Amino acid sequence: AVLGAEAWVEASRGRLRLGSEVAAQALALGTEVGRGARRTMIGARVAMAHIHRMRDELDSAVDVLADHLAAARREGHIAITTLGEAELALVDGARGDVGAAISRVQRVRLELQARATSPFLRLVLDVAECRVRLYAGDLERARDLIAEIAPGTERRLLAERAAIDAGRIDGVIERLTDLRERGDRRRRFLATALSARAAAEADDVATARTLIGEVVEMAREEGAVRPFHDEGFDIDDPALGGTATTPARPGSGTAVAARTLVEPLSDRELSVLRFLPSRMSNREIGTELFVSHNTVKSHLKAIYRKLGADGRDDAVRRARQHGLI
Repeated sequence: AVLGAEAWVEASRGRLRLGSEVAAQALALGTEVGRGARRTMIGARVAMAHIHRMRDELDSAVDVLADHLAAARREGHIAITTLGEAELALVDGARGDVGAAISRVQRVRLELQARATSPFLRLVLDVAECRVRLYAGDLERARDLIAEIAPGTERRLLAERAAIDAGRIDGVIERLTDLRERGDRRRRFLATALSARAAAEADDVATARTLIGEVVEMAREEGAVRPFHDEGFDIDDPALGGTATTPARPGSGTAVAARTLVEPLSDRELSVLRFLPSRMSNREIGTELFVSHNTVKSHLKAIYRKLGADGRDDAVRRARQHGLI
């Protein structure tokens, strides 16, 4: 149990390699002890799920944790299972399954209402839901959640992400300077990715590359892919600095910028593509372009196929690497 808690602390600070080693020790020790140690192993599983999510290994995050949460909850491990549910909600959001993510968060909120829970657990759920809402482009609800979160680093990071999504990029880089320079590894990665995205949205690609170059070796060593992926960057791309030594991931689009599209996008597809970073819904994009919702969906299918993208965020990332947006 102590090893599991230590693993979670290290992982939550962005020290993914150390967290993974400690979690593996906890799971191995628990397996040796046998069934009676099952309840003490949930912390290590939550840590591993967080590590897998940060490394963009979403299926592994689910596999290591999902089947164990119900038993841990029945045994009264409310705090750690809440952390686990928040992790799985973020996995759902990263996969684009926003409905499942929000349902998960709301179910846990209802469970906690019947108990005297700590402000920390409410913060965990608020942060998870806010990130999912930002994935979905639901800026109105995301802003409401940010207003309810106590002042601190998590609120700052979420507020800057919301500002960028709303097109307000002025001052983002300057406001995040302290987190990029003095935060723990996880916060440095998040602050750097946001700063680089703000620079890229201002068409300052050189600054974006410089910013990521300051942490890219550390991020590659830890395998911390997801913070950069969320903002449209692939840290395996050698153009971002250093030597890309991490193995290519299926669907990751490693070094996409070095390849050309097999089939170029049509003018109408390019028009749709340029709306994707705005987080507008398909229906809203159709209204702007004076085409039907179904027509937008057809163009998106063609865009994803031609870019080799798995979804909207992946298409934005690959389009930026090709210089299309």
